Amino acid sequence: MARRYTYARIDHLELSRRLDALGVSVGQLSRATGADVRRAHRWLDGAEDIPPHIDLITRTWEQVPGALAEAKAWADETAQDARPVTE
Repeated sequence: MARRYTYARIDHLELSRRLDALGVSVGQLSRATGADVRRAHRWLDGAEDIPPHIDLITRTWEQVPGALAEAKAWADETAQDARPVTE
């Protein structure tokens, strides 16, 4: 099925700039967006296209006061590490 919409995408340099400006690590990006951390690294390496929703999320974090703090609080409340616990 053909896609209804196409989107202009940010590149890895812009994503890196935004994360640096916000003080957000790759792990924090992954946790707050539900993306696999390896995929987030591929976005930042330029090896994989960055989905449009990552552009929207990081733009919102930059432009809406309190949005990043709310995203971090939401991730703290809802995200659980799915890796098995080893001792």
